[in-house]
Amino acid sequence: MLQAAQVQVAIDQEEVKKYIHKQLNENIRHELLFIDINGLAEITSCSRRWLEEELLHDPRIRLCERRKNRKRLWLYEDVVEAIKEISEEW
Repeated sequence: MLQAAQVQVAIDQEEVKKYIHKQLNENIRHELLFIDINGLAEITSCSRRWLEEELLHDPRIRLCERRKNRKRLWLYEDVVEAIKEISEEW
């Protein structure tokens, strides 16, 4: 006679959330070309003022900046890489 087997799976909700967030960010990244200062504030969890004072004057960030009239935009992938590079120097 066969015995019934029991399988228990423990799911770490926090890890599932991190995985989903990572997948969403990767998919969004493939869709974005430009990002504005509000988007930068959101993805970095920093205030607009802090970004202006600490990051946006860096030459690596300036290379990513595009201006049209008074609107400033940054090339998404380039500015994210520049921010990662700058933050590694802190």
